[in-house]
Amino acid sequence: MVNTIKINSFDIAFDKKNPRGENSKQIESDWNFKLLKDHIKEYGLHNPIIIKEEKTEGKNYTLIDGERRLRAAQQLKLQEVLAIVKDKNENKTKFAYQMHMLSKPWSETAKVKSIRQIIFEEIKNYPDLSEKEIIEKVYELTKMNKYKIRDILYIFRYDEGFIKKVEEGKIKRSIFVEAEKKFLPFLENHLPSLFLLGKDKIRKIIGEKAANRVLVDTNFYRKLENIFSEGKHTKKLKDELSLFLRDMKKTEKSVLENLEKEDKKLREKTVTLVKNLSKKKDISHPNPNGERKKIINFEKKLIEARIFDKFGDNIKPAITSFENRRANRKKKGEFLNDFKILDEYDLQDIFYSILRSFFVSVEYEDSIPKILGKGRRTDFKMENHEIIIELKYLRKKSDWEKIIMELKDDFQTYSHQYPSYKIYNYIYDPFEVIENPKMRVFELNNKWIKGTTNYIF
Repeated sequence: MVNTIKINSFDIAFDKKNPRGENSKQIESDWNFKLLKDHIKEYGLHNPIIIKEEKTEGKNYTLIDGERRLRAAQQLKLQEVLAIVKDKNENKTKFAYQMHMLSKPWSETAKVKSIRQIIFEEIKNYPDLSEKEIIEKVYELTKMNKYKIRDILYIFRYDEGFIKKVEEGKIKRSIFVEAEKKFLPFLENHLPSLFLLGKDKIRKIIGEKAANRVLVDTNFYRKLENIFSEGKHTKKLKDELSLFLRDMKKTEKSVLENLEKEDKKLREKTVTLVKNLSKKKDISHPNPNGERKKIINFEKKLIEARIFDKFGDNIKPAITSFENRRANRKKKGEFLNDFKILDEYDLQDIFYSILRSFFVSVEYEDSIPKILGKGRRTDFKMENHEIIIELKYLRKKSDWEKIIMELKDDFQTYSHQYPSYKIYNYIYDPFEVIENPKMRVFELNNKWIKGTTNYIF
């Protein structure tokens, strides 16, 4: 039988053997804890904490589950909190473990449903709100990340039937999100003759293709943009996309295969041309070895001056400032392409541009020989200074563990092939999903990947 009582929050001791490993400072500095405290202050604490009748530190009860709720209640000086009292003989550590294992965050489809309900129930009385104002309203009600709210609102631009399929998990929501972020702007800016079909018509085509599993690759749009960005085979691209939009059986795979065949030929020609130009540059200089030595010495001085720390500290504000500046100019009516760092490939491009302005010797995506059947490519290698640089793009909190594993695997491979090289890892967190990034950097440097230098920006 469950025994629920109201109890003074200050008569409950925290369990010092809490396996979560969070101390009070870490909890109280967490943004989510601040949101919890605001919620309890406004609505009260309705979700009972779980305690055990066990005297600890002069208090009559010991906490089993609900540390954050109890800390919030104590900071708010609540005299009474609702608590479930477990039997004295219950193993509190085992019970707490089961409680946390059974808890599950909302799925992405559940989030879409919830935001849709909020808009229908709470915001329907404000029919003239702009999308930006709706985002602010939803944020006020949910405190969900504004970027995530915006992505969900993209989905609501599609027909009701397609939205329901997203909610049912039959269509990836990223198909529609990426279409709004990349595909429609791409057509509007670069292939206006195809964009004349109209946004609603194109959205219907995308929805039907996604529903019929003809369009499943969320990277399809980015791959198209990458092919086009190098100024290659525009006519071929236009023909392929025209057929894609008119033939409902035409898959994104067949479009990419046809384009990438042509792209591969041109890429090979470009690589050969660049190599020939590089050779000519060395030959044309009256003292190429002496000039090379000067460049390397200058680069060494930059490294000694901790330039890589400067990149970690300053590159995110620089990217944000540039994105905002472009957006503001576009708002004023200037004809500009959108500039957003949306994935790891975008990040590599901007980072390479910055690195190349300081280090002539930097190499882009150097191939690492296969080990145990696996091949790897570094993002950047600086052979003259024995440095490898890796970039990671953190899109959501659940990707954090995956990124750590990738960095560990990279370190094992690189340290085997290049034992004397120094490895720098840069993790871009544009949505600020990492809690306490300084602590995470410390753990990366001293616990998870010793021997590397890491930055979260």
